[in-house]
Amino acid sequence: MTKNKKYLLFVFVMVLLIPFTVSAAKGHVYIVYSVIGDVYKINGGTKSKLSACTQLEAAQNVQIPKGCAVTLLDRESNKMYSSCKIGTNTVSNLVESVANPKSLSSQYMGYIVKLLFEQKKSKDIHPNAYMQSTATSYRSATNNDSTFLNAVLKSIRSSFNSNYEQTLRGKGTVLSTSYNVNFDIISCVTGMPVAGRISGGESCYFRIRNKSNTPLYCNVLNIDSLSNKSLLLPIDSAMTCSNLIVPSDGEVDFKSEPFVFSTAKSLETFLLLATEEPVNFSVLLVKKYEIINSNKSEMPVGIFRKFVYSE
Repeated sequence: MTKNKKYLLFVFVMVLLIPFTVSAAKGHVYIVYSVIGDVYKINGGTKSKLSACTQLEAAQNVQIPKGCAVTLLDRESNKMYSSCKIGTNTVSNLVESVANPKSLSSQYMGYIVKLLFEQKKSKDIHPNAYMQSTATSYRSATNNDSTFLNAVLKSIRSSFNSNYEQTLRGKGTVLSTSYNVNFDIISCVTGMPVAGRISGGESCYFRIRNKSNTPLYCNVLNIDSLSNKSLLLPIDSAMTCSNLIVPSDGEVDFKSEPFVFSTAKSLETFLLLATEEPVNFSVLLVKKYEIINSNKSEMPVGIFRKFVYSE
């Protein structure tokens, strides 16, 4: 074969490969699993708010402001990527910046994607309404409500009062934690952290920090002076806790979920609970806490507590 013929053959083969090369670089698609705050998709000089269920190619530019986060699903590798990397980056750069993506089974990946698109038009629901969720029924073989509640109660490392509720809100109670997590309560009025006391009726939101090396599902339990309990972050309509994911080494502001302090004088206890897997947080709303079947396997739980006087 002459040099000219070899050259023409090489050019012909390269022309044939170009569409496949472009497709491989451009065509890898990620599904937006959840968005916390206002994250944007950038197209040229315009930007639009990103929402769950959106499909993004690897070359797509995404802008994440401070305090916001996005979680992406890769169905090809069955991995979940959570990031709050501030600034504008391509999706591929965001994915590469996640040091420890979460691996999912192909069955669970298919399950949560199916729920995500089925519930696209639904809204988040209050924690009191999701005691029995489809996501919980899926997890029942490996994780159950009593295991989670047991882990929270077993975190108590000091003297026990008359009941678990009083012990958890006791200022002298020492609690252990499996993950390095903490939070601030931010005033919606001043934008500053609340420091110990606040006027009744003031609106606030949570700034949650996850300093561990894995993404965590987080919620905050409030116990007032009368041991009344409430969960302060809602669950997504698909009941997978996807809207509660805080990326590893990340800080997220839950501005879209403000709460209001009671006008009655009270010492309010706030407990941040964080787990590696989605759990039925509403088990924390049971009337009376008690450890059930303590021989069951342990579940690691991150815990951080704050006290605020509402006056």
